[in-house]
Amino acid sequence: RVLGTQVEEEAADGVTLENSAQLRVDTWRAIIKVVTEHPIEGVGFAGLASVLPQTGEAMGVEVKSAAHSTYLRFLGEMGLVGLALFVALLWQCWKLAAEGMRRARDRADRQLALGLAAATLALAVSCAFGDRFFSGLIAGNFWIACALVDDLVAERRAEGA
Repeated sequence: RVLGTQVEEEAADGVTLENSAQLRVDTWRAIIKVVTEHPIEGVGFAGLASVLPQTGEAMGVEVKSAAHSTYLRFLGEMGLVGLALFVALLWQCWKLAAEGMRRARDRADRQLALGLAAATLALAVSCAFGDRFFSGLIAGNFWIACALVDDLVAERRAEGA
C-alpha cells in the first residue's frame, strides 16, 4: 500500500510518497526511535499517544498519534517482552485451532476450528497494517471463537477422544 501511493514530483525527476503514506512511514520511524530508547519495557500501555508527537518533533517530521500497526504498538508501549507475549498469544490461538481440527468429530466442529485458524491468520496479518487487536468489535468476536474451540477441545479431552 505504501509503495502504491507514490506521486511524481513535477519539479524533480523522482517520486515521493503521498502525504498519508509518508505520515505512516515517519510514524513507524519515530516508534523505532522510541523503542531504541525503551527496548525492554516500552513507554507503557497507551503511552505512544503522548510520546509520538514529541519524538516526531525531535526528529523534525510530522507523525500520527497512533502506531497503525499492532506489532509496533506492542513494541513501543510494552517493549520486546510485550511483543513476544503478543506473538506467543497468537501462536497459542493457532495451536488451539489446530487441536480443535484434530479433535473434531463432525463437520461443524471442524468448520468452527478452521474458522478460528482463519481468524487467527487474518488477525495476525491485519495487525501488521493497523491496530486491530484492541478493537472490541474485532477482538471480541475473535475471543468468542477461541472460547468455543477451547470448549470443544476440553469436551473431547474429557471424553478421551
